[in-house]
Amino acid sequence: MATIRTRILPYTAFVRLVEGGGRITIARGNLGTLQNDIVTAGVHPQGQILVEPDLSTLRLAQSKDPIDAATVIASLRTEDGKPLPSCPRSTLQKLVSSFERDCDLHFQAGFEIELVLLQRLPGEGNSLNYEPSDTNHAWSTLTPEQYSRTIPILAEIVTELANIDIHILQFHSESGPGQYELILPPLPLVTAIDTLVQARQVMYQIVHSHGLRATLHPTPLSNVGSGQHVHISLHSNSMSHQELEEREMSFFASVLEHLSSICAFSLPNEMSYERVKDDMWTGGTWCCWGTQNREVPLRRVNAGHWEIRCFDGFANPYLALSALLAAGLVGLRDSVEMNSKDCGENPARLTKDQRNESGIVEKMPSGLDEALDALESDVSLEEMLSSDLIENFVAMKRAEKEMLNRMPKSQRQSWLIERY
Repeated sequence: MATIRTRILPYTAFVRLVEGGGRITIARGNLGTLQNDIVTAGVHPQGQILVEPDLSTLRLAQSKDPIDAATVIASLRTEDGKPLPSCPRSTLQKLVSSFERDCDLHFQAGFEIELVLLQRLPGEGNSLNYEPSDTNHAWSTLTPEQYSRTIPILAEIVTELANIDIHILQFHSESGPGQYELILPPLPLVTAIDTLVQARQVMYQIVHSHGLRATLHPTPLSNVGSGQHVHISLHSNSMSHQELEEREMSFFASVLEHLSSICAFSLPNEMSYERVKDDMWTGGTWCCWGTQNREVPLRRVNAGHWEIRCFDGFANPYLALSALLAAGLVGLRDSVEMNSKDCGENPARLTKDQRNESGIVEKMPSGLDEALDALESDVSLEEMLSSDLIENFVAMKRAEKEMLNRMPKSQRQSWLIERY
């Protein structure tokens, strides 16, 4: 559910645990609960799970953290120490290893973090109202209001991240009021997501210290749409440029074939589909790709470098990229050919005949239920991932949707903004 779960250990207890070979244990059933601990059909009442810290991710907390601490990312293990099949991070690591071992392919990923800075205002009942942190604001502007209110906060974030060895390449204002984008550097796939998770936590903390809320919600305000675009690049130690490009196209041809299923992970909330529209540079509503085209979900930047635009801040990034790699692995295994042509136009503005001629025949899911249905019927993706993982994920997302639908719209909006 893209919820960060945390255990806090005193330093001496952590050292003793790691050096002694012990591990924190959690009940298996905890993996089947929603963000507010509501129990779903994904709960298994029996068994426990080991929490395995990856010391390569160890980072000091940012200097203004109220606790003198460090953070470390963990994976989940079975009681006999094997990777848990439903662990999102372990699933991604397994797929990355398969590509390196069997296909001589390795990946780098770089995330664009779009976040909106909001002021909280009293609302009715259990809801809050929100206003953007600044309003004299447009894409890449630096107005006096931004300069005095929000840019200093973002500069503080960038400085604190650099102090813990997370280096933002650049940041700028996006189109929506209070909306900004910070760009992380390309890193190996799992490392890139670990870094993203730790960077987000610092952002939340620092913005909160200034009395504001930073949110990844894709539509926090009526005139704001935020994605969480990720750039993926493919590399090989032995392939020629031509061989690598053939593999690349087969990989993304299969991603296109399974894109509706992938969207269950990358656009995993009903509100995700409020952002995905035509003529808005949000990736559009047609399953296709195009070179430097921002009206398609898969933008090819150049050979070997792609941007995944059907991705937002509600997504668990380990799961979303696992689904992407799983689809790509199917493509390489089955030598899938790219039948969709490089789309140089907005596909929504093409005629039906023009789309058919370009191999653009399938629309993106129009809502979460459609994406979940596609995932449940996707035999190839289930084979590459795990039937338990998919079954539990679908059960939990349907339970989440049912819970959210019981809330008034204003309460549902603030509930999501406060958690993402």
